[in-house]
Amino acid sequence: MTLGKFEVNQATQSLSFAGEEISLTQKKFFEVLSCLVDKYPNFVTREELIEQVWQGNYFIGDKAVNNAIWVLRKTLKDYDPEQQYIVTKRGVGYRLAIEPVVASLKAKRQNFIYLAAVFGVSVIAISSWLYIDTEKPVKLSLITDSSGNESQPAVSPSGKELAFTWRKPGQSSNLYIKDLTDNQKIRQITFNDNKVYSPAWINHGIGLAYVEKDKTNKQCNIKKVILSTLDTEVIATCNYNSNTYVKANFAGDIVLFNKFDQDNYRSGLYKVNVNEQPYKEVRISCGDECSFEDREVAFTPEPDKIVVSRRFDRLSENLFLVNLITREESQLTFEETDIKGIAVSTDEQVYFGAKEGGQNIAKQVSLAGGSVKNLNVIGFVSPSFNPRDSSLYFSHSRAVKDIHYINLNHAQKFSTSLLTSAFAHRNAEFSASANKLVFISGQSGHMEVWSSNSDGSNKQQLTYLKSVAITPSWSNDGKKIAFLTPKKNSGGNEIKVIDIVTRKITTINSPFNNHNRPTWSNDDRTLLSAISDDRGSLLYRFTFDTTAPMQLSDKQIRFIRHYKGNKWLFSKGIQGGLWIASENEDGTFTQLNKLLANDEFNSRYNWTIHQETIFYTRKHSDRVEIKSYNLVKQIDKLLISLPSEKLETYGSFTFDSMNQWLIYTQRKGNPYDIAKITLPKHD
Repeated sequence: MTLGKFEVNQATQSLSFAGEEISLTQKKFFEVLSCLVDKYPNFVTREELIEQVWQGNYFIGDKAVNNAIWVLRKTLKDYDPEQQYIVTKRGVGYRLAIEPVVASLKAKRQNFIYLAAVFGVSVIAISSWLYIDTEKPVKLSLITDSSGNESQPAVSPSGKELAFTWRKPGQSSNLYIKDLTDNQKIRQITFNDNKVYSPAWINHGIGLAYVEKDKTNKQCNIKKVILSTLDTEVIATCNYNSNTYVKANFAGDIVLFNKFDQDNYRSGLYKVNVNEQPYKEVRISCGDECSFEDREVAFTPEPDKIVVSRRFDRLSENLFLVNLITREESQLTFEETDIKGIAVSTDEQVYFGAKEGGQNIAKQVSLAGGSVKNLNVIGFVSPSFNPRDSSLYFSHSRAVKDIHYINLNHAQKFSTSLLTSAFAHRNAEFSASANKLVFISGQSGHMEVWSSNSDGSNKQQLTYLKSVAITPSWSNDGKKIAFLTPKKNSGGNEIKVIDIVTRKITTINSPFNNHNRPTWSNDDRTLLSAISDDRGSLLYRFTFDTTAPMQLSDKQIRFIRHYKGNKWLFSKGIQGGLWIASENEDGTFTQLNKLLANDEFNSRYNWTIHQETIFYTRKHSDRVEIKSYNLVKQIDKLLISLPSEKLETYGSFTFDSMNQWLIYTQRKGNPYDIAKITLPKHD
């Protein structure tokens, strides 16, 4: 890129003028310049520079910033004395005085496509141009564009038909098949009020395997349907309260799916032969002795090999190539967060969706290994490869998560946007002490910690991890924020704490890999977090020194909030109800009693408490109710009812006592259509 009369190469960390490379004597000086380039036209605070360039070392960084800015100014002025390059604003920070310009035509094109996708330009059209990692544009076409949600495409072995899930407005989801040779021909395959999804072709295309969840009896089954007769049969069982994904091999006689059982806390892959009766489920994944869960899967061109996504926690999930016969395996990706479907092409390329900056991004990696390519296709979920024309069908998601609120001062309750844009915002937490919100935003291209005024104004980025942060939690004094991030170069997550004044980030000492949302103790000296392992979710206390974490209860606790005095409220998980516990003098918890029943309170995280009132969600098959419950009067009230897809399952509730707002995460937009792209060929 160019900066005035200078060339700035961030890849090689070099600065040049009229073809002459300029020595900055220290690498840190260029890193400061690079920060100013990345943040233009915004000011960069001293704290941000110390955090990014000197990794939060304020003892060294405070003086080093002055030296770096002085060296940069002097160097730039020596070569171009007539132009001012760096502006200082006392009490705010530094910024570039002129705009850096990217000279690469390809970069300009990719930036245009990214912005167009983010702001919704022409995505809804029947076809639009998006760039994959090549100079040639790839055409994206919408295959379905009807009301409701069309998702989870599965291309038939012949490549001439497409099975998919369609949830029409006000109805349950069912399976449909679209004739790809006749655009108007669609037929319905299942007809019931249960939740039906994840179709997979079996027996060379004569039938489908799929998931069916019985809402009345709270049961989950893997079924098969013969297309000529529409006769159905149960071939395996699955878990009602978790997501199940079904895939079949090319012949369609073997079906793989994920679930956990009474002997294994961690979810793993099971296989069943659809032609052998009685049907027998066989677990092919390791059990609780492993530190991960096998989730989604795709067969490769070699029938004995699969690509499987392994989740170590919500912030670490990667792809592995596994030989089902020899059990040999190799890791294909290393820094992914949340895999959203897998497909393998005949030329041994793996295509998958992954979360990045709050968006579902299309990515590609070879079965032989190597670097992961970002395909610059946004809204990419559940891909399915069609060998007939080397195309890729996928669920095209346009949903963005926003921060909404309900004003309890209004007699008529309704949902109002608080933080909304083309970028994802989620997990807001209000601090009465700071009178500010903290939340997670993808505005920078990464899911970082941000803050704002209580009304959403004056947004400020607090972390520059260039990674994924989730679930921020204010200290009681409003001076610090705890949150979760992935561990570097290993599976699992860790708890970090940022001081909002100094911006210094501390990592909490912990031997565990799978922490749940942190909560501050009443004196702000320790943090409470549930640890998920083969024992379930058990609560621990964490200090800011090297003291080992302390287990606080032998009962299942997923998420906990302080009520009053020594009383705390906690949830166990989906269908676990809401409970109250007493904190003992030694910090442990006893006297656990249920306040709200499982069917009334069926949420992990979408709840909070203010004074004597609990705000929580109650999920139904077709809607989610946001309710309040007074602990003293024992009276519940319905605040609003939302379509089930509108509320973010892993969101959060917080109460703004100043404005009397209940704040939560909500999805916007019609979540899914089915789209198609034609892939470039690989040697």
